[in-house]
Amino acid sequence: MKNEIDTSFATIIKKESGIVHITYKKGTKQTLSQSQSVMESTFEMSDFHPSLIISDLRNIVSVDSESKAYFQSEETAKKVKGLAVIIDGYFTKFLTNFLLQSKGISFPIQSFNNLRKAEEWLLTL
Repeated sequence: MKNEIDTSFATIIKKESGIVHITYKKGTKQTLSQSQSVMESTFEMSDFHPSLIISDLRNIVSVDSESKAYFQSEETAKKVKGLAVIIDGYFTKFLTNFLLQSKGISFPIQSFNNLRKAEEWLLTL
């Protein structure tokens, strides 16, 4: 399996640490098919085991409702060991953490505005 995949909407890289890093491209409007494609790629990169994932959302401009439901599904939960979301700004981080933790997602999830701290947190899981 490749350790890097480049699509029209994201670059997905498996790091030496085993963390899969997803960086969305500028102006991405995330759809369900894109969400499913990203999850399948991360799962494959992790040899079909639940993945530690960093998802850099700073370039996404919107996420459709089907994608939001997909990320909260049992199907996704079986593929994710932990998810660190990279965003901009302290208030956005605070609000995002509150919303993420109140949505009933069944895997560890936390937002960060610092990549190193996100990686450190994931490696504790």
